[in-house]
Amino acid sequence: DGWDSCGDGSDERNCDSSECVMKGGFSCDNERCIPEERVCDGWDSCGDGSDERNCDSSECVMKGGFSCDNERCIPEERVCNGRLQTFTSERSIDCMYTSL
Repeated sequence: DGWDSCGDGSDERNCDSSECVMKGGFSCDNERCIPEERVCDGWDSCGDGSDERNCDSSECVMKGGFSCDNERCIPEERVCNGRLQTFTSERSIDCMYTSL
């Protein structure tokens, strides 16, 4: 069902994708099942990034994330931090930096 009921994630590994979706979850590429509300929220809940790929920009922003040009969603606090996001391979660009 996408919820870690065991506390170690063992109940959500190697899940049948149809069973996961039927129970209202999201089937990750690595066969993990996560709750649907964790999809396109800016956090890699799957561990392989599949829950943050091909996200609708409005859904990403609505959930507090930043919609990248490559249709990935990253946490807002990772925007304009001057570091390459290894998950998205996007650099913090088009950011204004000011010094006090």
